[in-house]
Amino acid sequence: MDNLLTHDFSSALAPSGLLQFRRLRIIDRASSLRSAYLDSVAKDPMTHAWFLSREDLLKYFEPDGRWYLKPEAYWSLYEKNKQAPWAEELAWAAAQLTIPLRS
Repeated sequence: MDNLLTHDFSSALAPSGLLQFRRLRIIDRASSLRSAYLDSVAKDPMTHAWFLSREDLLKYFEPDGRWYLKPEAYWSLYEKNKQAPWAEELAWAAAQLTIPLRS
């Protein structure tokens, strides 16, 4: 789904804060699901490439072997869209992120 938004619908994604927010939710959900299977991520070149191509949004945390969505991705989007009707949902999603203590 993220690939569709990023490539096929990039002209719709760029001006829409709501679509960008939904994209972050998709990436967060996908990264947390795949992190549970870290061995498969390392073994599958396409999956590994998917994670690496999103390093601007994701951070790998070595001690627990998981990928995490960087909170800055949510907060910078929030700053641009504070007045949007969905901004509170965005802030809540950002506040709920699991953040590793060290990286």
